[in-house]
Amino acid sequence: MSKSKKAYHKKKYVRTRVKTKGLITTTKRALLIAAASMVLAVALFFVFYDDGSLPLKTVTVETEQGKEKQRAISLPDDERWLTINRGTDKQPKYYLVGSLDFSSGWSNDESFAVSPDKNIQEYCLRPDDTENPIDYVYIRGVPQPPEQIALSVQSQIAPMYADAIVGDIRETSAFGKQAVYFSYITKLETEGQTSQYNHTLTMYVPAKYGSAILINVQAAASSIDSSLQEEDLLAAALDAGGRLSIHE
Repeated sequence: MSKSKKAYHKKKYVRTRVKTKGLITTTKRALLIAAASMVLAVALFFVFYDDGSLPLKTVTVETEQGKEKQRAISLPDDERWLTINRGTDKQPKYYLVGSLDFSSGWSNDESFAVSPDKNIQEYCLRPDDTENPIDYVYIRGVPQPPEQIALSVQSQIAPMYADAIVGDIRETSAFGKQAVYFSYITKLETEGQTSQYNHTLTMYVPAKYGSAILINVQAAASSIDSSLQEEDLLAAALDAGGRLSIHE
């Protein structure tokens, strides 16, 4: 079992963006990320009032339907926090599990959102270098242990994509923790009867409260042969999350 941290050797790539059928491609990608960060519907009971959960306050927000009252957690605005919900949708219990300081060369795409819960912070980091073959690195907290959620998510990929090539779950040393990850390649039909391949690496890093930090990396390619190697995706995950702080 190797615990060595591989360096990311930058290669010369020219990113080719293929126009896909919007609904199918976007929906499947959102479903995969949602599956990678799925929340189990388990009712949790807490004996002590001071259990480490974050306080909630009622705020009024503007929506398409007009003004609406919502419950929001109270956190300082000076850091990019990572939170989880260990309760339910109706009775949430939010906990702080870490924070993220973006590494140089990456910018957060705030228009990319998967979670419907605004109290769960999510970050979609895109490389500033247009020749970088990585499309994005998605980071958020999830309320399950790494091994448990990795097995569950891995088993959902093949049924969703008939031609998917799914790798084994592996272990690696990441951010001072023993993380688990796996990669997979999926084929998407595009306009003009051409194909696009997405190579994705999904990593879970152990965090407080029996939870994990999800790091999801994706790179597009015109063929399987031109797709990145797994070690390149792993290096991108470590690079983008280079200043990831996980609370003890």
